Amino acid sequence: MPSHHMEIFKIPETTIKEMDKLQRDFCWNKPQGGGIYITRWPRMCRDKATEGLGFRDLHCFNQALLAKAAWRLCQQQQQLCAIALKERYFPLTNVLHAKKKKNSTWAWNNIQGMMDFVKNWSFWIVGDGRKIQTWKDNWIIGKHSPPVQEVDSDEAQRYVTVNNLIDSHTKSWKVDIVRRLFNSEDVEKILQICLTESEKID
Repeated sequence: MPSHHMEIFKIPETTIKEMDKLQRDFCWNKPQGGGIYITRWPRMCRDKATEGLGFRDLHCFNQALLAKAAWRLCQQQQQLCAIALKERYFPLTNVLHAKKKKNSTWAWNNIQGMMDFVKNWSFWIVGDGRKIQTWKDNWIIGKHSPPVQEVDSDEAQRYVTVNNLIDSHTKSWKVDIVRRLFNSEDVEKILQICLTESEKID
């Protein structure tokens, strides 16, 4: 199977098992299958440096390619594919916060299913703050989850994106607002984030 298929489709577990079986039978020279396999397959999939034979774990490989496709959509938003997907599936938000929709294509469902992985293991670097959603994205140094608001929802919604916390003239944090919206631990970490004087995007 060409690897580019695995980059847009989540391969069913039954198919993965069949492909693993073909690899095992080839490795142990058992064209008819059956018999005794001397070593467990997960150990065979280890790197040679860790006493394996370097066979690919196809499930992990499939997941890695899907995550790579999801990451590419986040990074290359001007590509024709990314523009087309945005128009159809998430016209009012960014790809990280796209919601599942009925009648979506199988390829989009599979890639979109990896967005939680991308969100959990990625981090925003603050530039002008226009792309970062204050209460949904990971952007505070030292935290692996979005911040928890310390005020009521109505006031929090006035600061949906991080640029609302930045003084556009002085290119510095609006300290009074930051102290009001966040807990003391988050406030300290936010104020340590250096802001650039140039209009650098996030």
